[in-house]
Amino acid sequence: MRLQVIGELLKKIDKKDPSFLKSHNEINWDNIMRLRDIVSHHYEKLDNEIIFDICKNHVPALKTVIKKMVG
Repeated sequence: MRLQVIGELLKKIDKKDPSFLKSHNEINWDNIMRLRDIVSHHYEKLDNEIIFDICKNHVPALKTVIKKMVG
């Protein structure tokens, strides 16, 4: 559910100011927003191993970039 919330918030940011996320291109924001759609609408297609990999290997990098963006 937290991945869904992250994707939803990124969609709102992108809608309000598309250049903001593009200025931080070390993260593939589109993939995160697409993941939100899969989690929300096509959850039967989720692969637990992929979700685990995202949480373990990609969320920490996302957290680091977001800290740089706000701080």
